[in-house]
Amino acid sequence: MTSVIDPISMLWLAGLFVRDPIRAMRWAYTRYGPLAVADVPLVKKPQRFIFAVGARYNERVLGDPATFHTVGLMPPGPEDSAQRRIRSGVISMNGGRHAHYRRMMVAPFRRAMIDSFVEKIATIVEQQLCGWPLGKTVDLVPLLNDIARNVALAVLFGNDMAEGLQVAGLLTSHIRMAEAPAVRGCPINWPGLPYRRMLRHAEKVEACVTSWAARRRGQVRADDLLSLIVNSPDESGNLPTDQQVGRHVLTLFAASFETCQTALAWALFLIAQHPGVAAALLDELSTTSPESRMSADQGEQCSLLDAVIKESMRLLPPVPFQVRRAMRDTALFDCEVKAGTRVFLSSFLTNRLPHVYHHGDKFRPQRWAQIAPSQYEYLVFSAGPRTCVGYWFGMTFLKTALAHIVRRYRLALVPGARIDSQIAITMWPSRGLPVVIHAQDGLFRASPIRGNICRLVQC
Repeated sequence: MTSVIDPISMLWLAGLFVRDPIRAMRWAYTRYGPLAVADVPLVKKPQRFIFAVGARYNERVLGDPATFHTVGLMPPGPEDSAQRRIRSGVISMNGGRHAHYRRMMVAPFRRAMIDSFVEKIATIVEQQLCGWPLGKTVDLVPLLNDIARNVALAVLFGNDMAEGLQVAGLLTSHIRMAEAPAVRGCPINWPGLPYRRMLRHAEKVEACVTSWAARRRGQVRADDLLSLIVNSPDESGNLPTDQQVGRHVLTLFAASFETCQTALAWALFLIAQHPGVAAALLDELSTTSPESRMSADQGEQCSLLDAVIKESMRLLPPVPFQVRRAMRDTALFDCEVKAGTRVFLSSFLTNRLPHVYHHGDKFRPQRWAQIAPSQYEYLVFSAGPRTCVGYWFGMTFLKTALAHIVRRYRLALVPGARIDSQIAITMWPSRGLPVVIHAQDGLFRASPIRGNICRLVQC
């Protein structure tokens, strides 16, 4: 049954959505049910928004990409601006253009290719872990950021560390800047405003990215996504310009390491706050010493490690919602959908539906021994024809990194720490994760914490 959100409530909901999309969609679902419609009288013409929660709606929308096109999550920027160009990569493409670039990018993400890099991933993780300071309070997020960036550059971007790290740093800063509530809530290009600073920063990002890409001309490597894009004809059969290449890099980096570092951060947070799970996971991983490297076969045999990662991403999905725009008049079952309607889907809410996930707000990895949700019921890697091609890379990275960290260190959250989530394409800990790093001694204990994470997870 379709519920209609009244105009006053929709205005309030829109303001809340800018500040906290998860809270906004949760409120709409609680008050109006799994399918809620709002017609907003905008300046140019009325706009219809639909909030849909549940496997049947996910399948209807994500299973028909010809009708429901993707919508970029970052602010678009003015016409012919660097911001508009760099945010319009392969993820926001549709139709033949998307199919062309998706086929091109599949090779580096194939399971056989990723499996051949497990040893390399483990080596990079161990090199980074050796520098972690014991007994000190640190923010875990930058440490994980370094691991994820280095692995992505080594495995997916031809091991180009020197310039790649500079590009990665700029892109991370730009994502945070572009998704800040002050930019979202006030997209006015006036001097001194955050939106103007974001547009200027986009120009810097584009210049750096196009310079980096230009050096790949004539150098094709199967393990280098950027070289594949630079040297392969576009959908029209022409070699892409530097600007055309540059628009792919932000989305490729976001997909390759932003999602991975965020998922790893939340997994370590949940393990630290659930001593029983941490102890059981350490027992499972104790068959190898902290100095040895996790092999692909060992990762496959660790059922609890697999369950911990799946459960962590279920509770705190790196990308908690998606938006699609209807390209023609259609319907969501009994709900009329006009061309131009924007449909919001929530992996955060889908992954907690009670008929699939008992006590959905709790971290219970053991549930994965009894459940096998469909891709539309477990909406972490999207679903349908546009399911994330980086699934195997992401899972391999997470298993390898998490296993090596847990075997080597016990991470204890600082008592009283404020842990807040914020969405900047991915859902990340905006205030960081303050922890004390101990050599692994098995003395796991939870810490009292505060912040909006307490509304998202029942510890």
